[in-house]
Amino acid sequence: IVDVQVFDRGDDLVRVHVGQQAFAHFLADVDQHFAVVFRHTPVTALDMNPAWLLLVYGTMLTGTLAAIIAEGQPEEHRLPVIVAGVAYQGFGWVAALLVLPWYLGRLMERGWPAPSLAPGLFITVGASGYTIAALIGLAQAVPTSRAYFAAHPSAPEVLLILATWVGIFLWLFTLWLFGIALIMTLGQVAKWEDGRWVLCMSYNNTFWGKSLCPHTHTHSLSLSLFSAFFHLSG
Repeated sequence: IVDVQVFDRGDDLVRVHVGQQAFAHFLADVDQHFAVVFRHTPVTALDMNPAWLLLVYGTMLTGTLAAIIAEGQPEEHRLPVIVAGVAYQGFGWVAALLVLPWYLGRLMERGWPAPSLAPGLFITVGASGYTIAALIGLAQAVPTSRAYFAAHPSAPEVLLILATWVGIFLWLFTLWLFGIALIMTLGQVAKWEDGRWVLCMSYNNTFWGKSLCPHTHTHSLSLSLFSAFFHLSG
């Protein structure tokens, strides 16, 4: 994701860059990440691991990025950013939801993952967490006097209410995924062996990289829900 703080969030360069990223990620997901992988890397459902979600995270996070920059855009340019953000976030959420049954099926068939791979389970929290944050952020950026929204003056308030309650709808599900990952990770940190505790985990990208995901996701959705309620309550 581009660091939008480098530019003024309303700068044309940011909007153009996000558009280029949206096109590139969608093309990569359709062509490289799925068509090519399905053709040349066949695997069974039980070989699935949470890293498969990364195949769609780039496209999904384009929607999250749109939510970050939308409010800083001039009103005449907000509608395309908001529409694209909702569409890309929806794609990412639905695609992630299609992968989750395989993830749960593998856990049922094969049990807990290896200790050093368990933190990778936290990546499943991201789809819901970022979707909640993105929908609320996009709803808060809706212009009140332009194009579609000028013809439907109640739409901005309705969309923010809808986004907030959809966030609540997904919140407990997100917490459930977080709880599964937390228990399976903490439950394998160490074991008692030969009269002493032995650390079971070793360094790898999954351990260090994916263990950061739950903090980002849970803070994003919690702050977004709080912000939306504060906004609606005046």
